[in-house]
Amino acid sequence: MTKKILALLMAVLLALGSLSAFAAIDEKLAEAISELNMYLTYYQDEKTIKEYPLDKITEKFASLGNAAKGFYHYANILLLLERGDYRVASKYKKMLENNTDFSEQLNDKEFKEKYAAIKGVQELLYYVDARIAENNGDTAEAETNYMLSGGFFDSAERLVALGGGSSDEIYGRATGLFMDGKYEDAYLLFYELAKFNYDDSVDMLEICGEILIDKGIDPKQLIKGSAAQEDSTQNDTAEEPTPTKKPAPTNKPTPTSKPADKKSGHWSSWSTEKPSGNAKTETKTQYRSRNIATQYRYRTLKQQTTRNQELKGADLVSSSIEYGSWSAWSDNKVSKTDTRDVETRKVDVTEQVKQYSYSRFRYINTQKNWNSAPVDPRESNLLNNYLRSGEWQYTTVDSPKKAVSSWKGYTIYESNSSNAWWNEKITYKTVVTGSKTQYRYRSITLVRVYEVWSEWSEWQNKSVSASSTRKVETRKNYGEWSKWSDNAVTSSSAKQVETRTVYRYWIAD
Repeated sequence: MTKKILALLMAVLLALGSLSAFAAIDEKLAEAISELNMYLTYYQDEKTIKEYPLDKITEKFASLGNAAKGFYHYANILLLLERGDYRVASKYKKMLENNTDFSEQLNDKEFKEKYAAIKGVQELLYYVDARIAENNGDTAEAETNYMLSGGFFDSAERLVALGGGSSDEIYGRATGLFMDGKYEDAYLLFYELAKFNYDDSVDMLEICGEILIDKGIDPKQLIKGSAAQEDSTQNDTAEEPTPTKKPAPTNKPTPTSKPADKKSGHWSSWSTEKPSGNAKTETKTQYRSRNIATQYRYRTLKQQTTRNQELKGADLVSSSIEYGSWSAWSDNKVSKTDTRDVETRKVDVTEQVKQYSYSRFRYINTQKNWNSAPVDPRESNLLNNYLRSGEWQYTTVDSPKKAVSSWKGYTIYESNSSNAWWNEKITYKTVVTGSKTQYRYRSITLVRVYEVWSEWSEWQNKSVSASSTRKVETRKNYGEWSKWSDNAVTSSSAKQVETRTVYRYWIAD
């Protein structure tokens, strides 16, 4: 076998190996796509979720490289949302927005029939925006994007949990956006409603479209969702829903008689005043309209705490008693009341009484006579006579003793004899003269907790749902009247229309 033949055989074998490798990747990719479709279809079934865990599906797409790059981003976004990592999910969202080839692949008719639960890129992007808005507490934005996601994944359940989802609520939200001047957002919601001819959504879609065109915005460029993408794939343009109602008739003047030759006269200006006499006249109907929006206000049930106060007409939830600190004891009488607690006690009434104390040193001198001295002679030079024996004596009386004389600077009390007293001191003693009642008090506070309704909120265009803790009132808010026009206008729940008849008559020259 020549070298050329061997080289040729090697090339064929390499080619066959390469083909089988690509076939294996396609087979693995199809398997991963099928698992993703199962996950999105039976996401409420625990058995299916365990059999097809989203993190494992995402890993499969990642292992297949560039061939599954779009699907990896798609599944990874769902995984990030499941884990609450909205910032990174938003980053992957931008990657998908730029992957037009992958978007076309998902919108392929055969692919959509086989994997119905794997919605288009745009539906996923709406779903991501809705989840981020829901996480940020923007309920209105979340509800709008869940509706635009076309029932993707669990959007229907989330929409119901947020309190939205009915056609009436969608219409109310669209009308509110319209009244707020947010015509682009209003157009998208009216577009969805017009698909099944809800109320006058077709009219409102046309009005929004005209306003957007006046602002230099092409409404068709705003249309998103699977319907718009399918039309874009086939016709390269997105078309508005086709209304089923009849178009408004044109308004042409109605002559009441054959017009005269214009060369012999002319028509008067149009006027609301009907011409008198037999003048040749023409009439026509003119229209003016103004927008009507439903506005909402609400008040909520809340708890209010009162202290020693009763709220009439409110529902009492609970009550309790709080006591303050005791005051100091006082002789002033205090009475007990509903808001004051009182205690009493008996105490002695006392008086400070004067007492007079005296002292003397009694001793026997050398002549064996008793003497009285103000000091101990043994410790003083005041006395020179011999002291044989002596002692200090003391007495305390209630009345003062009489001072009779003095000796060497000392006052002598009672007598000048050996029985004299010296060294008067005044002291006081406490004497109980009776008893009295003392009082102390503390506050009593009755704390009540009531359920009361708050004041009404300001009127707003955003719809509000009533509940057991929220009352809602609605009213119609009317816009400014348009100018009178010959173009016929149809009234609806969102538009009030007035008509008038105007006249003109022929004036002969």
